[in-house]
Amino acid sequence: MAYFRLICCLLFLLLPGLSHGQLTVGFLVPVSGLGDQSFNDITYAGLIRARNDFGLSLFIGQCDADPLSHKVEMEGLLEEGVDIVVANGWEFLDTVKEYATKNPDKIFILNDQAVSGYDNVVSTVFSQHEGAFLAGALAAMVSKEHQLGFVGGMDIPVIRSFLVGFQEGVRFIHKETSISISYLDRGENIGTGFDNPALGYKVAHELYDKNVDVIFSVAGLSGNGVIRAAAERKLYVIGVDADQDHMAKGYV
Repeated sequence: MAYFRLICCLLFLLLPGLSHGQLTVGFLVPVSGLGDQSFNDITYAGLIRARNDFGLSLFIGQCDADPLSHKVEMEGLLEEGVDIVVANGWEFLDTVKEYATKNPDKIFILNDQAVSGYDNVVSTVFSQHEGAFLAGALAAMVSKEHQLGFVGGMDIPVIRSFLVGFQEGVRFIHKETSISISYLDRGENIGTGFDNPALGYKVAHELYDKNVDVIFSVAGLSGNGVIRAAAERKLYVIGVDADQDHMAKGYV
């Protein structure tokens, strides 16, 4: 959360004609939505903290499974007169590049995807493979069956980075431990693998039925279904992006 407060401080330097109370921020949210208790919620919490600390105005653009909604919601935020757009996720790359070109007087922040060549775009990337390595090492230490599961929202580079880190952490502890890999989004609509707790729940039960006793879930809102399955089966799950222990005490 402190990161987003810092970004807002830096943006006051980039927009010297505005006072704190005049600054308006738009938050472009992917299909997984607010309430995911992970990636979207921690970004939103940071923006709320910045709003409270600096008195800025905040507008939300909630996208759905149709990629066209990215442009519709972006245009809606710009029509509100926002000075800054925070786009939360790799799926907004093309939209941010298009609208940054059209609106050189606006600042765009794209999370989870590197962007270069635009004076008015700031991007963030994370070392998710490092945390995933520790998750893999821990899972290998805890597993009694030496059978682990990985549930990804979609087969994309950022999720594969989580997977590779996890695999290396497992191998560091126990080379013979097997990892069953499942991706929830099969390409029907971009991002829907991150917005389907029921499918996460179903896939988790399928993995637990195969003697998997620890699952690493990297699937946004869909991961909430994986956590629910873990609690029911009294087996372990590793959450993502935020502390999710409260969702299934003793099993996360």
